[in-house]
Amino acid sequence: MRIVKYEIRRYNLPFVSEVVVADETLTRKSGAHVILTDDSGISGSGDVAPLAGYSIESLQQAIDDILGLCELCKDREIPAEAADMA
Repeated sequence: MRIVKYEIRRYNLPFVSEVVVADETLTRKSGAHVILTDDSGISGSGDVAPLAGYSIESLQQAIDDILGLCELCKDREIPAEAADMA
């Protein structure tokens, strides 16, 4: 299996109702939707959405890390046993 394409789509969506975490009221969720496609046309997706003030990394740092991993994996053969771990 080879990852031949990836997409990272940022989002900033309102919550249906406010969410209270510790002393902070959140009204929106920001993150990035990550979509990987292999050489058979099969796609998988995931989400990264670090919570500001609670996560070690910012959203931009998380996106930068994901971009680096995607570039590292793109067009390289992924062993079947690694694909089975997902």
